[in-house]
Amino acid sequence: MPEDKKVRITGLVIRKTSSPGSKSEREAYYIQSGRKQYQLRRRNENPWNPVTDFGIYEGRKVSFTGTVEDYTLFVDDLPIM
Repeated sequence: MPEDKKVRITGLVIRKTSSPGSKSEREAYYIQSGRKQYQLRRRNENPWNPVTDFGIYEGRKVSFTGTVEDYTLFVDDLPIM
């Protein structure tokens, strides 16, 4: 697998239902940047039992650095609030 390129995405952090209507349905945090939304995750964290609480950024405009895979932004470092 080739090395993923790092990106910096700035946008509004929102919470919404991920995978509605499926067995994987759950609440998740997203960053809304323009017309695109990316689910926020830390690499190697279980999405159903995350250690990282993105809730502290909800409703705020924040910049995250990480790698994008499909619609998920795997965040490297968390901004200090």
